[in-house]
Amino acid sequence: EIVLKSLLLNLNNLFQRIRERKFREIRTKTFQEIMTDAEKEVEEGKLAKDKLAETYLKRCSKALTSLSVNEYPYLIEEFKDEENPEMNFKHSNLQEVQFEEFCELNHSLIGISVDLGNGDEYIMERFLKTPFLTRNRINLVKVYCVLRNKTTSNKKYIPYREFFEGLQPSKDG
Repeated sequence: EIVLKSLLLNLNNLFQRIRERKFREIRTKTFQEIMTDAEKEVEEGKLAKDKLAETYLKRCSKALTSLSVNEYPYLIEEFKDEENPEMNFKHSNLQEVQFEEFCELNHSLIGISVDLGNGDEYIMERFLKTPFLTRNRINLVKVYCVLRNKTTSNKKYIPYREFFEGLQPSKDG
């Protein structure tokens, strides 16, 4: 089990470096698009030339915030996202020390029958944690709901937030 954990952490570190590179590429492209759009607005008279730099910085800040919260969490160490329960929930992560309590609090979901559409019915079997990130001596794990198809026994692994949100009653009934 120790070897498996080590392998998973190394894989996650590799994927983290790939995500960091992709984040830099997208950030650079986004900032260039923002500048192009702002310069076009100046040419069209929609934006005063003396407001170009201020507008550019505001739009870049907004874009960076959106990218770092929604698409690329945990990349900026100073944000201490690993300690942020809302950020962790959004991405179906937990601090590893919270996993057992999470399982205890949600044990009533084990065994429920769920229709995922197309007549496929699944049974909720268990929660699964996989190592995700270690930062500031905090181990984060990604948590999945493991579902087994009643007919085929095939399994699906659904991030817990998505699964929980899917269990919410619709507004229509």
